[in-house]
Amino acid sequence: MSHLTDCLAFTFTQEGGYQHLPGDSGNWTGGRVGVGVLVGTNMGISAPVLAHWRQGGVITAADMENLSRDEATAIAGALFGNPLRIEDLPPGPDLMTFELAWGSGLRFGAQTLQNAVGAPADGFIGPTTVAAAQAADAGAVIIAMDAAVRRYDQSLQAWAEFGDGWTARSDRRVAAARVRAGVAAAVA
Repeated sequence: MSHLTDCLAFTFTQEGGYQHLPGDSGNWTGGRVGVGVLVGTNMGISAPVLAHWRQGGVITAADMENLSRDEATAIAGALFGNPLRIEDLPPGPDLMTFELAWGSGLRFGAQTLQNAVGAPADGFIGPTTVAAAQAADAGAVIIAMDAAVRRYDQSLQAWAEFGDGWTARSDRRVAAARVRAGVAAAVA
C-alpha cells in the first residue's frame, strides 16, 4: 500500500460521509460560514475544494452528496498527497502532515511538519523538509505536530462548537500515527 492509501484509510474513516452543517466553514462554497452556498462536505472534501477540483463550476448539495470515493481519492492525491510529497515522508509524520493539511490547509500541514523537524517553515515540502523528516525521531515529530495543532484548534472561534470532536480526532490521529511509525504508546 502507498502512504496516501494508508493516510486516506484513516482520514476517510474519521470524516465519514456526507454532512451539511451550517456552522462549519468548509460546508460553504465561499469557505466561510454564510459565504456562498451551503452544500456540505463529503469524506472531508470541502465545498471550496470540490468547486476548485471541478474547475470553478457551480456545485450543489446533490453534487456533494453524490461525490464518489474514487473522485475523493483523486482529489486527495492531486491536491494534497502530491504537493505534500506524502510518499517521501516517513510513516507516522506522513499521516500527521496529511491530516493537518486536510483539515486546515496545505500550508498549515507543511509548516507544522517543518517546525517539528527543524526545516525552514516556508509551507512547501521539498527535498530539505523530506530529508529532515526522514532524519528526525518519528515519535518526537508526532508529539510536536500534535501539540501545535491542538494550540491552533483552541485558538479558533469554532472551538466552542467543535472542540470536543477535534480533541477526540487528535487523540485518534496520534494513536494511528504512532502505530504507523512503530512507536510504542506513551506511558502515563
